[in-house]
Amino acid sequence: MSSNVPFSGVVPPVVTPDTPDHQLDVVSFERSINRLIEAGVDGLFFLGSSGEVVFATDERRDQIVREAVRIVEIGRAVQQECRD
Repeated sequence: MSSNVPFSGVVPPVVTPDTPDHQLDVVSFERSINRLIEAGVDGLFFLGSSGEVVFATDERRDQIVREAVRIVEIGRAVQQECRD
């Protein structure tokens, strides 16, 4: 199912923080997302232009999206981009 909802406003790419052992730093990720939401962004863009997506496994990408959806308020757009 596709949606043709136009995006407008401020939709920043979200950087994916790592722990020292290269795991997703969920606490920092949540803090970053919440700060962006509190700043009044119109949406959030995950796995995109910050570059880390090319180094992530499919499992890691899935984890990032699952955590993002869990953290983000219902009703906000979650945009992801995955490239091969």
